[in-house]
Amino acid sequence: MCNLHDRYSQFGCFIVITFRQDSKVFFLTNMYSKLFGERGEFSMSVVYFVATGLFQIKLIRLMVYLLLIANTLGFLAILYQFILDAELVYIIQYGPIISGSTYALGSLYGIIFLRDAEEFQHGFQFWNEHEGSKETQNRIKQHINSLTVSVILNTALAFVTGTSLILPNKDEIHYHYFIKILMDLETVPRRLSQALYYLYKLNFVMMFPIMTINSYRVLYFSRKFKFQVMLLLEHIETLTKNYNVDDINLFYNTRYQDYIKQKLIFFIRRHSYIAQYVAKINNSIGPFVVLYAISATLLGVSVLLIVATGTIYYNTYQIILCGAIYLSTIFCAVDGTETVEMESVEIYNKLLGQPWYTWNNENKRIFVIFLMNCKKPLQITKFSDTFYVNYDWGIAVLKKVYSLGSVFFNLRRYIIDK
Repeated sequence: MCNLHDRYSQFGCFIVITFRQDSKVFFLTNMYSKLFGERGEFSMSVVYFVATGLFQIKLIRLMVYLLLIANTLGFLAILYQFILDAELVYIIQYGPIISGSTYALGSLYGIIFLRDAEEFQHGFQFWNEHEGSKETQNRIKQHINSLTVSVILNTALAFVTGTSLILPNKDEIHYHYFIKILMDLETVPRRLSQALYYLYKLNFVMMFPIMTINSYRVLYFSRKFKFQVMLLLEHIETLTKNYNVDDINLFYNTRYQDYIKQKLIFFIRRHSYIAQYVAKINNSIGPFVVLYAISATLLGVSVLLIVATGTIYYNTYQIILCGAIYLSTIFCAVDGTETVEMESVEIYNKLLGQPWYTWNNENKRIFVIFLMNCKKPLQITKFSDTFYVNYDWGIAVLKKVYSLGSVFFNLRRYIIDK
């Protein structure tokens, strides 16, 4: 009896230990998934961590909430005082920082409130790396490696750019309106004034990397869907690889026709599945696309104002860094959406290259349905049929920014003459 009791005790201890180990493994796996995304060859863990995973940490999310509240209140107060003190010269002097702040606020808003896209991603059944050939897998891995490097370099560039604009400078009072207000307030104790001064500069440095986050998110989600489209393209391309399409008897081959029918239906379902999830993401982020477009234009105006001011208030390296981070951040968002659209167009082109003349009438009807579904390319970050982020939008933004150049350069002459 004693031995039997000991055996039951040992078995019970084994179950408890196993349960605890499984719970620990589940907890660690779940934590890894939240921070770095799903495991696998196509996981893009570094990009996911920077774009989304970092903000799954409660302390970081709390900091972002505080940054949004503080920067919103500060922006409204500064804007109100700016309007009261409005002078033509102030547009050139303080316009870059103030107009650029709108993009930072929009980025904070997107980080906090746009979480539906993340939930949609977790509900989507992605094909893994084993669904493609070695060649396709290598192509996707190259995309991921280049994307990871570009995100790391762009994030470093954002930190450097933000730091360059808050380095001690005798002319900083001429382009930081907050510092000007702080210096004019003689009633504020010196220690409090210094504390606010350094808090403002620390906040300013943090805003630059934050302004890149939503572009990274677009890159991440768009690449995930692009890889799915690439895998689907490979399946379409190899549809008849095991058959001799020049065989005139193929049309009467029942096994071949059934195989084609099964594959076409599978392709239609997969394409529709991807399109439905893209539509859900667009419905979720549609209003933000408009905010992003407006704030991106204002940020472009901000950079142009810095260039227009030249070396009056800014150093050459500041001008170069600001222009570089703006163009690289906009390119991230534009390239992310454009690549999905271009890749989905290839589905239509690949279908047209299939030997449809060897298919029976039923398969031809299914083929036509698939063609009609694929005629309209997939578009991420879409607000309406005429307004979405792509290369045309990026060029349009640059044109709008450039069109204001003559006005700002005239104001620059005004300052010099004055």
